[in-house]
Amino acid sequence: MNDGKGPGVLSSEQRSLLADVLDRIIPREGKHPGAGEVGVADHVDDVLGRNPGLRYTFLSGLAALDRGAKPFLSLTTDEKVSLLHDVEAAHPDFFTALVRETYAGYYSNHGAVEALGLDPAPPQPTGYVLEPFDFALLDKARKRGKIYKDVSQ
Repeated sequence: MNDGKGPGVLSSEQRSLLADVLDRIIPREGKHPGAGEVGVADHVDDVLGRNPGLRYTFLSGLAALDRGAKPFLSLTTDEKVSLLHDVEAAHPDFFTALVRETYAGYYSNHGAVEALGLDPAPPQPTGYVLEPFDFALLDKARKRGKIYKDVSQ
């Protein structure tokens, strides 16, 4: 997420385009929100801000989506899906990164995780309690002694 520490990489037009694309990858289904709907574009923008090597790939891919006769946002759903297939074939690096970051952003989003009926709390350190380690389990290995050879230089 762009945390306000600086401007995001994406313009507002690119963010709107990306949010619509994200909703094609993970669409709303019943009570489960779409990826664009829960703000996964913020996650992608944050990733692009931290990974300059990915910026060119992403910005080129987004530009390819909006180069048609009509803007992507004005296309029908079928036209959008068809164009996404074309861009996937022409820009596989972009599409791979897009899908990866869509899933990473969606399944780490508290709203999406709660809608799936899961607990969005992290498992550690406030989640699962680990049992104390029983160091007696190492006694056999300690009694065996050193089984490796020192190497001199």
